[in-house]
Amino acid sequence: MTALIIRDLNDNLGAALKREAKKRATSVNKLVQQYIAAGLQQSSAVAKPGQRNDLAAFAGRWNSKDLREFNAATTSFNQIEADLWR
Repeated sequence: MTALIIRDLNDNLGAALKREAKKRATSVNKLVQQYIAAGLQQSSAVAKPGQRNDLAAFAGRWNSKDLREFNAATTSFNQIEADLWR
């Protein structure tokens, strides 16, 4: 198992970690391990091969009908109200 030493940790950050660990009834060490693990899971640097770290899952897939409906619904967004820009 690897040991990690963090030097020159800001006092406020250290106190915040202690408060959060106490609130969660865990040690500061376990809390920091959880934070590191969670942070690395979000990092593209540790993405598994073939795994995507983008918004594709939220964007969905549009077909041509969806695109036509969207364009029709947002046509007015392309109109400039000249009075507002004087």
